[in-house]
Amino acid sequence: RITDVQGVAGVQLRYQIVLPGRYISSELAHPTTQVIANPSIPRRINPAFEAETNWVTVAMLDNGTGGDAIAGDSIYTAVIAGQTNRTLIRYRILATDSEGTSVQVPYSDDPSLNFAAYVYNGVPDYVAINRSVTRTNGYVHPKEVLTSVPVYSLLTDATDLARCMAYDGGDQIPSDNFESREAFNWNGTFVYNGEVYDHIHYRLRQRNDRYGGAGKRSFRFRFNRGNYAQFHDFDGRPYSEKWRTLNTHKMSARGGPNLGLHEMANSELWRIFGVPSPSTHWFHFRVVDAPVEAPTGVNGQHLGDFFGMMLALEDYDSRFLSSRSMPEGNLYKLNSYILNGKEVQRYQAPGSVSDGSDFYNILWNLRPERTDLWLNTHVDWPAYYRYHTVVDAVRHYDVAPNTGEHLKNRSWYFRPDPATPLGKLMTLPWDSDTSWGPNWNGGEDFSKAAVLTPNKAAYVREYKNVVREFRDLIWQRDQIEPLLDRFQVRMAAFQLADRDRWTGAPPAAGSQADQPFAEKVADMKKFAFIGGSWDGGNDPSEAQSADSGLSGQQGRDAYLDWLQSDIAIPETPVITYTGLPGFPANGLVFESSEFKDPQGAGTFQAMEWRIAEYLPNVIQPDNETLIGEKSTWKYHDLGVDLGTSWRAAAYDDTDWGMGRGEFGYGEAGLGTTNSFGPNPANRHLTYYFRKKF
Repeated sequence: RITDVQGVAGVQLRYQIVLPGRYISSELAHPTTQVIANPSIPRRINPAFEAETNWVTVAMLDNGTGGDAIAGDSIYTAVIAGQTNRTLIRYRILATDSEGTSVQVPYSDDPSLNFAAYVYNGVPDYVAINRSVTRTNGYVHPKEVLTSVPVYSLLTDATDLARCMAYDGGDQIPSDNFESREAFNWNGTFVYNGEVYDHIHYRLRQRNDRYGGAGKRSFRFRFNRGNYAQFHDFDGRPYSEKWRTLNTHKMSARGGPNLGLHEMANSELWRIFGVPSPSTHWFHFRVVDAPVEAPTGVNGQHLGDFFGMMLALEDYDSRFLSSRSMPEGNLYKLNSYILNGKEVQRYQAPGSVSDGSDFYNILWNLRPERTDLWLNTHVDWPAYYRYHTVVDAVRHYDVAPNTGEHLKNRSWYFRPDPATPLGKLMTLPWDSDTSWGPNWNGGEDFSKAAVLTPNKAAYVREYKNVVREFRDLIWQRDQIEPLLDRFQVRMAAFQLADRDRWTGAPPAAGSQADQPFAEKVADMKKFAFIGGSWDGGNDPSEAQSADSGLSGQQGRDAYLDWLQSDIAIPETPVITYTGLPGFPANGLVFESSEFKDPQGAGTFQAMEWRIAEYLPNVIQPDNETLIGEKSTWKYHDLGVDLGTSWRAAAYDDTDWGMGRGEFGYGEAGLGTTNSFGPNPANRHLTYYFRKKF
């Protein structure tokens, strides 16, 4: 709708057609030599992008003709010719009033530069024309399988993408050139769920394995201010915050392909155990850089749009905190060798120190010689124990308490705390791909080196308690195996198509050979509960954690049992049901065996009960509705003070009213109107509601 107090003299639509395989970038990418020599030099505007010959101008009408529905309604319409499949349409709107003043949208300071639409007929079947891991040439992977996960499409220039992926060693940026590696040197258009994110920037990510292998690469996409991307999780639920950046993972690390299972499982375990962790989900990736979507020919199945399966990882920034309702505190994403806190800071919280002193305090002062007062003031130990328990469980050990190569694979969040203006350190996870068997290093960071490695009794005891909780409640076959099976049910068929895309492909298309999904799931179950040997499995400094020790001989469950063992632990009580037959919810009674403690009698302090309904082979969904919308409740609206007795389950509420929500008075659309009493000037202060569920 376009209006102006002086009257609208005319409206124009300016549009640009970008055909598949003929991508027009708004900026020109630097050659790799330039990126290495001076990555801070701004990229040049691509003359072809703004060239008048590449834009078409047509009038938009509000007179009821030419496709306009209603004359004079201030809604202007233009009709352009239909376009072929996989075509990008960029457009701008220019409005001029009767005095000759004009305005164009998007505005000149909008980094999106234009609006955009993508013409697409939908994901087709993927056909393994000439070779298939199923041993059936011409095997058809149906579109229903391909669209069972989110579909992300990247429209870009083929040469730009090839230089970014750098199969040619001459395009690879050395690992010690940090600034050059962080340069977003390439542009593209990102399409998901009908939304077009034009002129986004991308590059590769990862330090050591960025160019490892001849197949997939891990990307980092950055979306434009004001047009961040709305993604969805593994179960199809929209994330509560849009993503400014999208990190992807090629799902291969030490030990070979892990298919994203390591980081998916780890993220879920940290979440279940109360540790803020980046969200992860698989997605279907398509790259539109050639005229034909699915070429025929000998290598056609490897050269089309279908790029296969990738893993998405949420980034650390302010949206990570707000989406989890975490207090605003400084946030740092650690990198190898980078000791400048401001350089790795991802969020500056209002009211927090702004000079990086919280970061430096931990980097240089979190050491074994610190007093308990210092340690407890500056580190959130209960949070650390929960984080590190999962680290120990999955053997995510690629860290070290040094300021060099292994100052990485984690983030530092400083939770505001009245005890210190620096905030309390919470260590958060990152890059846990090398885990569940394959291993680097010993898993010791600054926090562990300060209290657990030197065996400080009070800290070790509390850590063992947390490990015991995790082992009892989570690291059990009936919890871990269904988690992995759920991933397999959803992703195995799609991964089959992914294998057909990458197995046996020509070098220019990228080639790698992955194991079947079921084999990787079985390998992870073996690590968890049976044992075995893996690449780097004897790297841990702790003998029992190595493949040659208890972990490899009997499984990670045995290692966790060893890790949490303590001769001072009271005997595990035996719980007996003594309630009513049939286990009615209002008649559950349990009885514990006698308390026994190897430390002697009289040491009992407290017992914590955990009760949950158990159904074999069933995973309770996170979004299960406990109380339905506008459901029926008992209510008391007589203005009488009922004290606290009404809270008891056995309280007699037979004389209470009953009605459906919503409840209230004086509003339209209520299910039940409550009484406010006889005097409108002195209405009831308290209302009581009860419901069984």
